[in-house]
Amino acid sequence: MASVAKVLGGAALITVVASAAASAADMYEPEIIEHVPERPVEFGSGWYLRGDIGVTFWNRPSVAFDTPQFVTATSVSGIDLNDTISISGGAGYRFDEYFRGDLTLDYFTESDFGASTAGSCLTGTSNCTTVETAKLAAYVFLANAYVDLGTYARFTPYVGAGIGAAWVEWDRTAATVTCASACGTFTAPYTTTVSRDGFEGWRFAYALMGGVGYDITQDLTVDVGYRFLSIADGSIANATSTTGRVSYSDLHAHEVRVGLRYKID
Repeated sequence: MASVAKVLGGAALITVVASAAASAADMYEPEIIEHVPERPVEFGSGWYLRGDIGVTFWNRPSVAFDTPQFVTATSVSGIDLNDTISISGGAGYRFDEYFRGDLTLDYFTESDFGASTAGSCLTGTSNCTTVETAKLAAYVFLANAYVDLGTYARFTPYVGAGIGAAWVEWDRTAATVTCASACGTFTAPYTTTVSRDGFEGWRFAYALMGGVGYDITQDLTVDVGYRFLSIADGSIANATSTTGRVSYSDLHAHEVRVGLRYKID
């Protein structure tokens, strides 16, 4: 009888110990934490390169002649600045779906400039005319910002604006002066040609843009657009001891541009 009691007691003790161990296991079971590797930051995400070529239609700027070779100009006519080509390159960054910005450098090939004046000899005794010729080339650096207006079947229209500076290069200008009667020490009629050093220097510039991009692939976009460019007033030719300063104002251009934007991954 005592033996049976010992057996029963032992069995009960084992049951209690096993139950306590199971409870302890349930209470202190460690949480399994899954390790998620940290994703590296992609340096190239959002960055892009661009290249453009355009046809530039210069407007006819206003031109002023202080004292062209012995002549006081009373009127200016025949102002012309030929159309030219622009070549551009740059880099930019897309901030989100709608906003991006880039820095661009444009080179404008040489454009022929011409103008005519009518006036009197400085002695007031002769009717004279001058014909002015020069060439204009320019480099334009702009910081641009754009708003993309949503993508529709791979087409993304946009508007934008830019601000920066233009390096303006006028080559040596030539002035052909013709007077119908005597002018100072010159007997009538006479024609003479003088030249001036052209102006080179920086001018403030700004631009307004609009266009549409088409996604050829995820990384490559064709950009077709229009740009209005304005360059601040300045000189065409500097004055010398015998010739007057030639200056311009309202120098604008209308451009039609085609280019590519390539996303850097």
